[in-house]
Amino acid sequence: SRMTVDGLNIGNPPGGGQPPTYVADVGNAQEVSFTASGGLGESETAGLVMNLVPKTGGNRNSGAFYFSATGEPLESDNFTDAIKAAGLQVPTPINKVYDLNGSFGGPIKQDTVWYFLNARTQGSTRTIANIFYNNNAGDPTKWTYSPDVSRPQFTDRTWENGSARVTWQATPRNKIGGFWDEQVVCRACEGTTYGITDPARMSPEAGGLSQYKPLRVTQLTWSAPATSRLLLDAGFGTTYYGWGNFERDPNPTHDMIRVSEQCSAGCAANGNIPGLVYRSQDYASDYTGAYTWKASASYVTGAMSMKFGYLGTHFTDDRIWYTNSQNLTFRVNNGVPNLLTQSVSPWVNNARARWHALYAQEQWSVGRLTLQGALRFDIASSWFPEQQLGPSRFLPTPIKFEETKGVD
Repeated sequence: SRMTVDGLNIGNPPGGGQPPTYVADVGNAQEVSFTASGGLGESETAGLVMNLVPKTGGNRNSGAFYFSATGEPLESDNFTDAIKAAGLQVPTPINKVYDLNGSFGGPIKQDTVWYFLNARTQGSTRTIANIFYNNNAGDPTKWTYSPDVSRPQFTDRTWENGSARVTWQATPRNKIGGFWDEQVVCRACEGTTYGITDPARMSPEAGGLSQYKPLRVTQLTWSAPATSRLLLDAGFGTTYYGWGNFERDPNPTHDMIRVSEQCSAGCAANGNIPGLVYRSQDYASDYTGAYTWKASASYVTGAMSMKFGYLGTHFTDDRIWYTNSQNLTFRVNNGVPNLLTQSVSPWVNNARARWHALYAQEQWSVGRLTLQGALRFDIASSWFPEQQLGPSRFLPTPIKFEETKGVD
């Protein structure tokens, strides 16, 4: 599937161009359309395409405000004795959910330049079952997990974004638009989100926040109806974001060795949780960007429409993975060490990709019959820029990789 804003793809390079964790502000959209089929030449894949056109403002100043919230006091509780007997130690309520949104728009110059502004914050918090904070967290002299049953682990998610759009009617036929949307996911979260999915078990001090900071979408577009039937348009857009398991700030576990509990025959002396990871956080610094440009000419009559266009995209994907400063992970069985893992940290993995496309498409309708057809030519390439591993504790002599071609 694809998500576009004003016809420009909001791409996710690690996901092959599908949408990233971008919150589309449909409440402040001028238009939202879905194309399930018939994308023809201007879509490089089959499947659903969602296009969102943000509001442009107008000749009258106006605004809107929205707020909603709920929490534990409004929830019922089904934490029965039968559920307790099955092993659930604490309930897992949604502690809070909220959404606050405000927007405002109007003229900068009547009939010529307009603006539209929007800001939004939303979030949720919920408890995680049967995982608790570690009494020994941050203590370099302690090597076991001691659960604090009064402090269950929780996950919290926040989404914050602000956007601005300026539209300029430069001439009666030429319209230019600029759009900026800045989003942050989990800027100030405190719970654990990264690494908590089954079967992994992770003590809070070893888990991360799964943040997106920043998540930035910028666009510049131009359109011109050359005649009553011919429309010309072009645009350039970027999607840039940092993602994944960033290091906590502060991170008291930075210099501590990471530990995982094997629990092959029970682990009563170490938390009774098979596969538990604790004591130190692994983290990453991942940044990716999608840069898209387009140009097209559309010719439309009552029964027939034709479109000719060009599309281009450049992808960047830079990833660096880190472990603790000791570059070590210990495995224990009921608290007794039986295996160690040495890591090369930081571990660098950077990639690039680019594609270009030319297309021509036509749609013709007669009564209830519609005929569609298209021709499209794509050319794509990928490569890996020069990168280096080490020097680090267990790789004192660095390994350098020259730029390498990928797929053509």
